[in-house]
Amino acid sequence: MKCQHKNIGSSILSLVFVFLFLILIISLISFYCSNQADNIDIYDKNVDFWLHSSSACYVGEECVFFVFIRNSEPCDLNQVEVSLSFPSSFSLDSDVSGYEKDLTNRYIWRWEEIKSKTLQEIRIKGVFSGEADYDSLVEGSLYFHLEGFSSEFQDYFSDHLQVEPFPFNINLKIPALSYNWGELLPLALVYENNSDKEIKNLKINISLGKSQYFDLNDLEQNFWYYYLSQDYQTSPPYLKSRQSSDLMLKGWDSRLISCLAKIKPKDQGAIVFYLPLASLSQAQENRFIQAESEMQVLVSGDFGDYKGIIAQSPKINLKIATDLKLNVKLGYYDYIGQELKRGELPFLGINQKTLYRVIWNLKNGSNAVQNVVVKTKLPAYVEWTGQSENTEGTLSYNELNREIIWEIPELSPYQGFYPSPSLEANFEIAVIPKLEDANSKMILTKDIFLTAKDKFTDTLLMQQVDFLNTNLVQNSYYERSE
Repeated sequence: MKCQHKNIGSSILSLVFVFLFLILIISLISFYCSNQADNIDIYDKNVDFWLHSSSACYVGEECVFFVFIRNSEPCDLNQVEVSLSFPSSFSLDSDVSGYEKDLTNRYIWRWEEIKSKTLQEIRIKGVFSGEADYDSLVEGSLYFHLEGFSSEFQDYFSDHLQVEPFPFNINLKIPALSYNWGELLPLALVYENNSDKEIKNLKINISLGKSQYFDLNDLEQNFWYYYLSQDYQTSPPYLKSRQSSDLMLKGWDSRLISCLAKIKPKDQGAIVFYLPLASLSQAQENRFIQAESEMQVLVSGDFGDYKGIIAQSPKINLKIATDLKLNVKLGYYDYIGQELKRGELPFLGINQKTLYRVIWNLKNGSNAVQNVVVKTKLPAYVEWTGQSENTEGTLSYNELNREIIWEIPELSPYQGFYPSPSLEANFEIAVIPKLEDANSKMILTKDIFLTAKDKFTDTLLMQQVDFLNTNLVQNSYYERSE
């Protein structure tokens, strides 16, 4: 009996010992996890978070990739949240579930816990549209707590998926990349179906980054042309149609071009059209500065189960040059009234010295310019009197080559327009007509040249103003002297 009690007592002691041992182990683990949590950071942890794709994705076809969370910690992860953002060109399949979508279009998955030494996966399935070759970035954020510790930890990734474009070539062609306000842009888009698929209901749209720089209400003045090949420069058009004011909004489809209803492999074509830039007065009224706009062609169509954008052209960045304008006037200075008479010409008689004022006025447009130079030369019979004025820069006269130069290092956008001060230089010259000049006009200056560099478009600006001449020389003074 004593032996039996003794065995029972030993068993109870063993159970107590085992229970205490388990408590100690749990405490040590909890202490370890808390200690690890104190030291864990983004570079030194045993929780991995990454994006994985075993193969490339193809535009218009089903694409599957994974996001993994591997917990190599000896502790569980609690209150786990994964937030993913996908490119705008990616559409998530309806089969994917278990997520919430927030107001910023991020997709969020949550778990109460992820056990120690386990791997959690998120299977993503969807399809990329034809915009994918410019946008395939997937970003993810991971938030979690470690068991036994209240602080929140996080990790993140930012990776690009390999997305292969649909083999449909589309290009937008333009003769130059810099134009002036009010000009008409000649554009050509060419396409070729290099895939082995038949595309139905092809639609072609032009995307303008800054439509306010174009006068789209003016489209009805022009025509667009459709060609059955890319050889639009030498072949006659298959179709000619007047451009409508909503053409850029609606684009081209089978209603306008019947051939677009079904595009077979190796089919190709071209559309030539025109876009008018906003007028100079519109640019000045809106005070456009450093105007540039991206232009791109977007092509959508149907093949298989896919309907949407299948391809896009490389972007063209169009810059619009400034309109630096030189205005030239003749006048004279009224020394009695102490006033510069603009546009009024003095009486010109034989053997009478007559004074003129040449007035140069500059107005700059939408971009800053530099190295502004206005110059001309005087004929041998014209005298430089030395009287001159200028509101900006330096005005000089070279007696050796008889050249007058007005130089301004730099002008800001819309300098010379109200309410900024006027940009002006004027200088006085004199002529004494001879008898052989009677009833004719005398040249006062040779051709006037303006040069400058547009800082925004990096283009050379030039303007030429024809030579200045007098009114008819009268011989009345000569007759009176007789």
